[in-house]
Amino acid sequence: MMRLLSFCWVDGRKLGQIIQEICPRFLHFRRQCQHTVAVIIPLLITRWIDRYPQEFVQLHLSRRRLDGGADTLFDMTLTFANDSGRRRAAQVLNPFQTTLLFLMPDVFEVASDLRVARGGNISKKVAFLESLRKTILNRNEQSGSCLVSLLRAARHFDAEADAAILSYAMDVKNDIRDAVFRRTTSPSEASIFDQSMMTAAFISLAHINSEGLTESLVPTCLHPNSPQSFKIAVVQGCAYFARQSDGERYKKLLKSVVPFVQAQLKGAANTSSLAASTSTMMSAAGSYALRGPEADSPTYMLFNLIDFVDALPNLVFGLEPGGDVAPELSEVVFSSLIKCVISPDVLVQRLASRVTANILGNEKTLEDLRRSGTLAHGAALLRFEFWMRT
Repeated sequence: MMRLLSFCWVDGRKLGQIIQEICPRFLHFRRQCQHTVAVIIPLLITRWIDRYPQEFVQLHLSRRRLDGGADTLFDMTLTFANDSGRRRAAQVLNPFQTTLLFLMPDVFEVASDLRVARGGNISKKVAFLESLRKTILNRNEQSGSCLVSLLRAARHFDAEADAAILSYAMDVKNDIRDAVFRRTTSPSEASIFDQSMMTAAFISLAHINSEGLTESLVPTCLHPNSPQSFKIAVVQGCAYFARQSDGERYKKLLKSVVPFVQAQLKGAANTSSLAASTSTMMSAAGSYALRGPEADSPTYMLFNLIDFVDALPNLVFGLEPGGDVAPELSEVVFSSLIKCVISPDVLVQRLASRVTANILGNEKTLEDLRRSGTLAHGAALLRFEFWMRT
């Protein structure tokens, strides 16, 4: 029954009522039920923020706590943490405590030094936030996840908004960037953050300041000596922004990544790994046709490059007004995409086939490709090479 709560569609009033119902009973629940509450409340809060961002913004602009007793529930988690194993408690409770703080604007006012703490309750909550900042400097995965969720919540505010949570997010964004995207020679440190965490961090940082990201973080991540996971995070993040309704806001960021995508797609598609027989492809089809490619798979980058092309075909092929891509380069990129249709990797093959069909099935895009000369040069050679590989 408690798990079903995470599927409820709640506004601010209902969210407060649920927290109010849980508060007096939390310490009396069995441990398994307490863990369930610690999982479902963050889901409820983050989904409320996504569905009713105006309520969340107004809560912080009015400097009022959400009714229901989130502060009391937070204090109870401190007792719960002392009774549990330290590492296990952090995994369950840190996201729980972080999202509860989203409902208490005054805590971020103190944490951002906008006012002085009055009472020990706020001091404990501010100390929790500071502990997250300290531990993320040591590349703590749990702290990183919590602070990334903070940036994600802060994205709903205008840059000039007078909100303490936005001010605090601006304070910690550099800590997150340095921790998640720090280049290191130690293999153990490099594998602390998984790929989804890195991509989420990149997206959240771009929401806060895409201009600064284009000039500083993107060149670092796309450097030839940077880890592959950094590059994938940038490609995945930009594909995400390209599909958003406000994607024009990130046009400068997207354009800065296009040359890298073009070069990588050209190199990946021309490797000998794409030349496979039908039997090889059929054996691969039976192995993982129903699941996504693994992050450490050799073709994982190629899969994400094709997904980027699917999100921004005109920009990659230089078909947008004012595009500065030469027809020769556009032709090479297009032929690389065609070659991916015969990849031995079934998921790459299927994605490339779908993307190619979408491009060739769009009359305007197809006409732009013809007008740009992309389909005029080397067409016979491309057909010959394609059929030879198949």
